[in-house]
Amino acid sequence: MTVIGPQFRFSTQAHHVLREKRGGLLWHCAGSPQLPTSGTHSPAAAADGVYSPLEAPSAGQTVHALEHGRVDIQYRPGLARRDIAQLEALVAENDGYHQLLFQNQTKMPFVIAATSWTQMLGCKTFSPKVFDALRNFRERYADQAPEQVP
Repeated sequence: MTVIGPQFRFSTQAHHVLREKRGGLLWHCAGSPQLPTSGTHSPAAAADGVYSPLEAPSAGQTVHALEHGRVDIQYRPGLARRDIAQLEALVAENDGYHQLLFQNQTKMPFVIAATSWTQMLGCKTFSPKVFDALRNFRERYADQAPEQVP
């Protein structure tokens, strides 16, 4: 078990589920149909960047991006524009390095989620705590995948 910050725990063992819920945040390491973290995917990977809801990449493209070490940050449809702008600013903090931001297309059970290869962070509410959780997730899991693609 590893600790990130004062409130968040996660397991680095793939497909091991740790259900620890604090402050509306849920960490675990298994994918789900709504938030795949590995597996069968499109031959083309989604490019890094911020996507409008109409341009969101397919789940197969985003999983391929995860295999290349990317972090996908997704938000539930209907999230307020000001909240999306804050997420865009978060992605811009490091010039969008190996990140994708897009509206979820798969009816995920979270308001905000981040995925990387075999890892997932789900946030059931949108609050200031989300940003630290996303930063910690990004720092820990960017470039941690089987294929390293610049």
